[in-house]
Amino acid sequence: MRHYTKSQRSRIFFWFTSLLVVLSMSLSLVATFVPTRHVTPTPVPTYTPFPTRTPTPMAVSGNRDRGAQLVKTTAPGCDQGA
Repeated sequence: MRHYTKSQRSRIFFWFTSLLVVLSMSLSLVATFVPTRHVTPTPVPTYTPFPTRTPTPMAVSGNRDRGAQLVKTTAPGCDQGA
């Protein structure tokens, strides 16, 4: 390990600090000249409004206690049971 005198250490510290200051200032200067990037804002989601169509009234059967009979339908080509 090399031994330095106090004045040599002070000079090395001074140059090192000066170098850091110059680098910092030059990076700040470069940052002022670089054009800013325009980021496109994220569009606000638009939600489909709740349907306002009047629902079809339930069929009235002879027995009012049971309400309407529900009919089960299947898509064409689907098996009823396997």
